[in-house]
Formats: sequence, C-alpha cells, structure tokens
Amino acid sequence: MKKKYIILAMMSLFLFVACSNEEEQQTNNQTGVIALKAEVVPMNTLQEGERIDTRSRVISAEFENTINNIHIVVFGSDGKKIKHFYSPMYVDNPYTTLLNIGSSHAGETVTIYAIANVGDADMFENLENVTDYTQTAFEGLNLRVSATDGVQSIGQGTQLLYSQAGTNLTTINNAEAPVMVTKLENVTVANNGLTRATLSFTRQNTKITLNLIPQKMKIVKYRVCSIPKISYMFNKGINVSGVEYGDIPYVEVPAADQSKQIKQAFYVYENYNENIVGATKQTDRCEANIPNGAHPTYVEIVGIPDGFTDQYLYRVYLGGVSSQNEIQYHKITLLRNYEYYVTVKLAGDGTGDPRVSKVE
Repeated sequence: MKKKYIILAMMSLFLFVACSNEEEQQTNNQTGVIALKAEVVPMNTLQEGERIDTRSRVISAEFENTINNIHIVVFGSDGKKIKHFYSPMYVDNPYTTLLNIGSSHAGETVTIYAIANVGDADMFENLENVTDYTQTAFEGLNLRVSATDGVQSIGQGTQLLYSQAGTNLTTINNAEAPVMVTKLENVTVANNGLTRATLSFTRQNTKITLNLIPQKMKIVKYRVCSIPKISYMFNKGINVSGVEYGDIPYVEVPAADQSKQIKQAFYVYENYNENIVGATKQTDRCEANIPNGAHPTYVEIVGIPDGFTDQYLYRVYLGGVSSQNEIQYHKITLLRNYEYYVTVKLAGDGTGDPRVSKVE
C-alpha cells in the first residue's frame, strides 16, 4: 500500500490569564481567562496511509482502526441496485475485493458504495420496504443518535440507521468499531462479469479530545454542547437544514480530582456553520457573535477559581485552521473525519472576557 504521510496541522494561541488576586489585576490589567492551544488533525489514516506522529502522542484509539464487517452495494448506470455483498470478517483498509457483478452487466460502469461496522447481514435488503432500492434512496441514508433526552458521544453509545424517508433500519452499537464509509467508486465490469474494487474507508465521525488544565481553580463539571443528532452517510460536507442538536450530559468531577488535569475524548457528528464575520481573535468566538441560525459545537466548563465561592461557566467554541497552521477564528465548523485536540487552561473569574459568565 502506498503510504502518504499526513502533515499535522497545528495551531496555537496563548491568551493572558487573569489573576484572581486583586492587586495583580490592577497592575497587569489582563482580563482573558483561557489559554488555549488547539490542534486540528486529519483522522483518515486508514484512507491515506500510516500517519507519522512526531509528537509521539497516539491520536487514534485501537477501535478507530477496526473494521469488523462490510456491506458492499452496487448500482447500475440506471441507478438501480445490482448486487449487495456482506462480509462479517475483519479486513484491512484499503480493502481490495473481487466482485461478481454478472456478465449481463459486462462493459457497464457501475457505482459501488460500502459501509463498515454496522453489522446485521440483512440490513439493506428491504430498504424502505422495496427490495430493489435505488441509488438515490441509498445515498439518502443517515445516522441518528438513539438517545431521546439528549445526545451521547457516538463512540460510546448506540445509533439508529434511517433511510431517506426516515425508515428505521436498525440500531447500531459502535462502541468498539465506529461506522465508516467509502469514497464513491465507479468501476467498469469486465466481459466475464467480474470487477475488482479497492475500497478506502473514512470515519463517520468527528473526534474532540479535551485536555483541561485548572490553574488555581477547581473544575466541577464539563460537557460538549450543540452536537448534531444526524449525519448523512455519503453527503459529506453538505449543510443539511432542519437538524436537531443536543448536549452531552455533564461529566461530574469528583471532589478529590477537581484540581487535577482532565483528558477525555468525545465522538460526535460533523457540524457545518456560517462563519463569524470579522472575528480576529479567540475572544471573538463568543455567544454574542454567533450568526443567527448557527449551532456551533462548544465545550462548556464549570469551575470555582481559588479565592471565590461562586461557580463560573467557561465556554470554548471549536473551529478551523488554515493550511498555514493558523487559527481561523471566524470558522466555527467541525469537519468529519478530523480530530480537534484542545488544551484549555483555566484561571480567574473572567472579568471582561465574553466567554465566561457567573453561574446564577
């Protein structure tokens, strides 16, 4: 397999940290409360080849690289289904397989889709109660989280697979193997009806890895908010209207650990939003500047600074990075198949910082 090496896209920003000490506040006059270092890293190692991680930090958990089963669906030039193949075996990625399309389709250019880690060999056989479903119906497949009272990290919970019309096909528990999809493949069938296809899988999620560092304060709880509850399988990058959003429930921090560093990963769906016009610094990413109709994903942290008794809420919106490794403050979109690795250092009560508010 030809390997391509991913150049890690790094970006960093250091903001001055406010001091809770009144004398220091007067002399320093700095009111920012969050020191943020953010890295945006492509997660498509399986598609692009082995990634070299120069920071020696392991980004991908073992289950992110696992393919336990594959559905392969082939459509003809007229958009009708020709074949459906299923393999429950573990395979490597990219995955090359010889498909018997049938000699009646010799010389025809067919379209091949594949989905990994959904299980259930019969899942797609009766899509929308029509055995010979069309390519359009298949392209309309989407994943929805199954939680009704909120949203879970999809790497740790269950999902429902729906057809375009909303038909519930099955419940997927992908705790050990995230759902993956292939790039669209167009292959010409040989005279004997056989065709060889190489399938390159990409993940169906976005990874948010938090590294929370309390400095002269305690972290009481934290969560990831404003997460889409739906993701279209093959329409990557399309901003779909009418999407519902939810928050992952708060992670409560035990009293004995509230002054300690916290690391945790969450798996969510991609989230496309309009840009914040004129945003040039991290503090411009605040609630007051979010465009109407946008639902950007953000991290919410509740803590108590040393010397205070009240709780304060710290909000960090997530976003993009340019090809020159610079933070794009105006972008509040999360891309599919990427990891957002965010280090947040917290201190002070946030005087003058629009990302911080006192918990009433």
